[in-house]
Amino acid sequence: MITTLIQSHVRTQPPLLSLPPELIEAITGRTRPGEYPLSINAVKDLCLSCKQLGECLNSRVFCKLTISFTRTSYENEPFKIRILATKKCHAASSETRTLKITSLSPAYEVNGESEGLPRVTSEEALKRYLFKAIAALRSVQSVEWTPGEKDSEWAQKDVMNALKTLPKLRVLILDTAHFKFPLPFHDLSNIQEISVRIQVTNMAQIYLINSPNWSLGVPRSPLLTLKATHKANWHEPESSLDLQALPIKVFSSPAAPSFVEHLTSLSLMAIRDPRVPWGTNGASEAERSEYGSSLDDIWKALKLSRIYLQELTLDAVVPSVLEYLASYSGLKKLCITPGNFQDGNSPDSMARQFFSTPFMNHVQSLEHLSISPIYEGS
Repeated sequence: MITTLIQSHVRTQPPLLSLPPELIEAITGRTRPGEYPLSINAVKDLCLSCKQLGECLNSRVFCKLTISFTRTSYENEPFKIRILATKKCHAASSETRTLKITSLSPAYEVNGESEGLPRVTSEEALKRYLFKAIAALRSVQSVEWTPGEKDSEWAQKDVMNALKTLPKLRVLILDTAHFKFPLPFHDLSNIQEISVRIQVTNMAQIYLINSPNWSLGVPRSPLLTLKATHKANWHEPESSLDLQALPIKVFSSPAAPSFVEHLTSLSLMAIRDPRVPWGTNGASEAERSEYGSSLDDIWKALKLSRIYLQELTLDAVVPSVLEYLASYSGLKKLCITPGNFQDGNSPDSMARQFFSTPFMNHVQSLEHLSISPIYEGS
């Protein structure tokens, strides 16, 4: 039905829309801004039955659009992207705000299973129209991209090249499981937020991208927010690591230069240790560091590179973070949930060290201090 609406859309100056707004809202079933008693299918039927009302309702019908090529979608998707790519004045071009991209594998189902030979027409349509169809959505502000396991590299590159052309794109939400090449995010000049969903199978590794072949290079923009949502284990809830103004490439090997070189504009940081749940005993810091950057590596790298944070939130206190705080002054906000004391560092000992030079260096600049101990004793 969406493709029919796209094809039938013609820009006119409908006289029906000159009626009082209250009457138009009553006809379309709209009661309050953003509230429609009519189902989306009923609204689509109304659009098809009356083009003049369709002009009024296009923003609801086309606000979200999905592109998904599988064997079961071969009848609709080729037609949809052909219309998007070839029609100059379709409603989706001006009304679509959110684009969702999933499988780009016409020969497979979502689970990766093949059901015979590829659908030739779907494959041809994908190659011919995919880039143009996405590039035509000039009003898209947010893209959610979950690649399929069997997607071709050329298809993913077509998507990325098309995203570069979208003038209003601000938010990119990604699932990194099946990307075939490093994504050049530095070409997305207007991007303000990138959310990355990853599967962290090794709890000892605290990093953003779990693949040596997958790098995240983002623009050096003070407006950029990177959110990495991860699962440390299948049975644990998702948690988010929100790093503001963070141009980051990779965060995996101990004291990785490729991590540090992209942190020169970092002013806010939140580090939450996903390695072990509260109240459990994990491996030592030395054992964990064999698998990736340890917390000590992070703070040593920041200190060595003279990257001085203004706001800091953390829930694992290691000796190197105290050394880092003692190396400069000017911190404005500090939120600590002390925990995960490892390798012989007692809470009392760490507290005494913290309230000496590491804390006193920032007394004049601190505007907010929050210390929330997990256990305060009897």
